[in-house]
Amino acid sequence: MKILILGCGSIGKRHITNLKYLGYNDICIYDIDRELAASVGRNFDLSTVRSISEGIDNKPDIAFICVPNHLHLSTAISLARNGIHLFIEKPLDINLDNFNELSEIIVKNTIINMVGCNFRFDEGLKLIKNFLVEGQIGVPLTLRAVFGYYLPDWRQGADYRKNYAAKKETGGGVILDRIHEFDYVIWLLGDVSSISGFSRSTGSLDIETEDVADIIFKHTNGVISNIHVDYLRREYLCCCEVTGTEGIAFWNFKDRQASLYKSDSKTWHHYSDHISKDINTMYVEEIKYFMDCVENKRQTCNTVFDSAKTLQIAITARERTI
Repeated sequence: MKILILGCGSIGKRHITNLKYLGYNDICIYDIDRELAASVGRNFDLSTVRSISEGIDNKPDIAFICVPNHLHLSTAISLARNGIHLFIEKPLDINLDNFNELSEIIVKNTIINMVGCNFRFDEGLKLIKNFLVEGQIGVPLTLRAVFGYYLPDWRQGADYRKNYAAKKETGGGVILDRIHEFDYVIWLLGDVSSISGFSRSTGSLDIETEDVADIIFKHTNGVISNIHVDYLRREYLCCCEVTGTEGIAFWNFKDRQASLYKSDSKTWHHYSDHISKDINTMYVEEIKYFMDCVENKRQTCNTVFDSAKTLQIAITARERTI
């Protein structure tokens, strides 16, 4: 299996590490920053190419698209035209301008494809999903998802104001950046029928994109969910709570915890022993799943068609905030 990695930033390097851990060693890499690509190539003992077209000429079976967000769809189109299966990092792109072209090529060339949704592979969040499927909290009524982390602390040693997150043209802003929450909330509760909310740039970070947002969904099953995301919280927080007619399901990503409250016994049950302390486990499981889908010619759980719906919801949320 020949693999092409496009983009050698933090997520590109994580995928390289995990692919090699899983025994995939026929990997070629590209980054627009040739010095970075050369350095990563030396560190991982991998070959490099000078352009995406040169990478395509090597006839890879699979490409991992880890380039800046606004280049995702255009890059995917070039690869799909050449019959290359696609793993695209989230979000699918910053808009859907080129989506129809990509979707037609994917169908025509039978391209196995997946957009990154690593939180679906977190053992704690999978427990929450199982609690809901099994009816452990009765009928779900409300959900609250929270993410907060101070943007200047994300990548130490780099000027966050020059990062994609700070710029509108590259798809920055906390709404698209944290499309994770949109993805897993829809995964847990189903399709969305209406959207409202608030977002703004507080000015405290000196960036042009929104740094805080509160989005409210009404799902087609009637459940109300609230997503709060921000670049402002000085200590990392990522958690979700679902209230049902017979209990509560709670997940805390940082603390590696999933808990279940049963109203009949008025007791909490904690499942931290069932969850790996290593967060990289979910990325490994995500890659294992994708590679298995490619090898068995089976479509994935989060195709570009699924992700396009989520991206449209995120775009609508940003446009409709009051």
